[in-house]
Amino acid sequence: MTWVNQGGYYSNPELSLIVSRAAQPSQRIRQFVDVKEAKGKGVGDTFYWNKVSNVDDADNGAALVETDPVPCISYNTERGTILIDEYGKGINRTGKFEALSMFNIPAEHKEQLRLMMGKSLDTLAYNQFNATKWRYVATGAATAGNISTSGSTTVTCASQLNGFHMKAMIDY
Repeated sequence: MTWVNQGGYYSNPELSLIVSRAAQPSQRIRQFVDVKEAKGKGVGDTFYWNKVSNVDDADNGAALVETDPVPCISYNTERGTILIDEYGKGINRTGKFEALSMFNIPAEHKEQLRLMMGKSLDTLAYNQFNATKWRYVATGAATAGNISTSGSTTVTCASQLNGFHMKAMIDY
């Protein structure tokens, strides 16, 4: 039996709402973002923070000879800056809309605005990550991949991204 030309459709609005909400990711890109508080800052203000590099761990775990001095290591500290912007969205509603709806409209609007905020922040974070000229191509499962700082690379990926590659990127 074909359901294409039967003149209607079956639906379960409550189940559809639950499934569509569950399918919305709370964050995709923002999980890679480090949150810094900028109390008292407003639109157009510049926020500064310290960026600290990892220490060189080339000799990590090397045994010491009793008479040798303990090797010293160093790290770099740089200053990061960001310009504060403001974003916003709204949803129009009327009393009639609330009176005739089967949903709790204020809660529904709050949920929709929360989802939109998450998508907006994820999009902004993605755009910043994508704007970098830094590219990493995994060339082997347990070998350091190719790192390019020109914005493009001609190397072909030969391995799936794994924990070894993540560590190589972080240590770079």
